[in-house]
Amino acid sequence: MKLFQWILLSAFASGAAWLLAFGPRPHVDARAQGRVVVRYWEKWTGREGQQMEQFVQQFNDTVGREKG
Repeated sequence: MKLFQWILLSAFASGAAWLLAFGPRPHVDARAQGRVVVRYWEKWTGREGQQMEQFVQQFNDTVGREKG
């Protein structure tokens, strides 16, 4: 039983180390050089989601364009 626990722990530790070393990296957008990019997840879908997209687009077209 101890051997099984050791093997299981080693497998999890190896997986965690692999994710830390080779896991997801931040996406760098070529258009974003010298600009601040804010990414967020929105919980709304459907009609509410479309309204949130309009708010974001309005911000991008006004303050976002001005501030970069």
